[in-house]
Amino acid sequence: MSGLGRRIQRLAAAGVMLSLLAGDAGAAEPRTLRVGTSGDYAPFSTLATDGTRAGLDIRLLESFAAQRDLALEWVDFRWPDLARDLAAGRFDLAASGITVRADRSLIGGFTVPYATTGAVVLARREAALTEAALREPGRVLAVNAGGHLERVARLLFPAAEIHAIADNRAVIAALRRGEVEAVVTDSAEAPSWEAGDPRPDRFGPFTRDQKAFWVSPSERELASELSAWLVDRETDGTLKRARAAVGLAGDERPGLALHALVTAIAERLALMPAVAEAKRRDGTPVHVPEREAIVIASAVESARKAARAAGLPGDEDEAVAAFFGELVAAARAVQEAVLAGPPAPPGEVPDLDTALRPALVRIGDRIGVLLPRLPGAVSEPAVDRALAQLVDLPGVDAERRRRLVAAISALAAAPRR
Repeated sequence: MSGLGRRIQRLAAAGVMLSLLAGDAGAAEPRTLRVGTSGDYAPFSTLATDGTRAGLDIRLLESFAAQRDLALEWVDFRWPDLARDLAAGRFDLAASGITVRADRSLIGGFTVPYATTGAVVLARREAALTEAALREPGRVLAVNAGGHLERVARLLFPAAEIHAIADNRAVIAALRRGEVEAVVTDSAEAPSWEAGDPRPDRFGPFTRDQKAFWVSPSERELASELSAWLVDRETDGTLKRARAAVGLAGDERPGLALHALVTAIAERLALMPAVAEAKRRDGTPVHVPEREAIVIASAVESARKAARAAGLPGDEDEAVAAFFGELVAAARAVQEAVLAGPPAPPGEVPDLDTALRPALVRIGDRIGVLLPRLPGAVSEPAVDRALAQLVDLPGVDAERRRRLVAAISALAAAPRR
C-alpha cells in the first residue's frame, strides 16, 4: 500500500472513531440533579398522596432542569434532619422554601433569594389572645420541628410551652383540634392554614426571611449557575408569574440583583461575630492587610469570571475592589465590636479554616454572579432601606452603612468594560 493509501486508511479509521464517540455523546444520559424536598410546606413544596409534587420550588427547578437538559431525582427529607442530610451529600440541593441563615451558610451555599416571607402567629379566635398575651408564661404554641420557624418561635416566645411537631401538616391540625392556643407559621403558608371556619387570628409578621435554594458545598458551579438563572428569570418576568401562581403576588422585586446583593452582604456580615470569636480563640489578629488584599483580589477575579460566563460586560476592577474594600472594612468593624465584649462559649465557635472561610468564599461566588447584573442606576435611599432591614449588627452604625450604600451605588454607576 502506498504512503498516501495508508494515510487515507488512518484518516478513515479516525473518522469512524470520531463518529462512534459522537454517537456515544449524543446518547449520553442527562445529568441527574438530586433535589431534597419536604413535601409539606405550601406554597413551596407539597406532595400529594398520589405522588404528585407541586409548589413554587418544584416548578422553578423543573423549568431550570428542562432548560439545562437535567434529570431531577426527588429525595424526601424531614426538617430536623435537613442540615445533616445536606452535609452528608444525600442530595445536591434542598428546595422547600429554605430560609437563608448565616449558620446554614457554614453547611452549604445559598442561591439568590426568590421569595420573601415573614413569621406570623395564628391563634384560636375563641382564645381572644393579644400579641402581648402570646408572650405571657404558660402559653401553648406549636411549630414545625427543626425548621427556621422553630428557632423563631423559641426566640420570640421564650416563656411559652413550645410543641415542636415533626410533620408540618400536623401543626395546623393541632390548632384546629384545640390542643394548642396558637401556631407559628409564615406569611406564605398562612393563607392555606387560615382556610376554614372559624378563621384564626393572625399576628405579625415578626421577621423578614429570604427564601433560596440551599446547595451542597461540593456544587459551587451549580449554585452560581442557578443564581444567574434566577436573576435572569426575574428580569424576564418568569419569577413574578411563578410567585403569583402560588399566591405570592405581593412579593415584588424588580431589581433582584440588587436585592440579592444586599441579602448576600447581610449574610456575610452575620458570620463576622463567629469569625471574631474564632480569631479570639486562635489568637489571630482581626486586621491582617495581606489577607484582606487576597480577599479583595479574589472578589475582583470572581466578578470577572461571572461576567465572562454570562457574556456580560463586567464592572471596572477598581470599582469592584473599592466595593469589597468597604465590605471588608464593615466586617472588620463587626469583629472589633464583638471582641470588645465577653467571649462566647468555646463549643459554639466554628473553625475558621474549615467552616467559616469556605462559607465566605461561597457567598463571594454569589456576589460575583450579581455584580455584572446590577442595574446601571441605584437609588441610595432604596439601598439604605434594604440594608437597614437586613443588617443589625454591632459595629455597623449609620456611618458604616452609609459608606456601604455609597459603595454599592458607585459600583452600579461605574463604567462596564
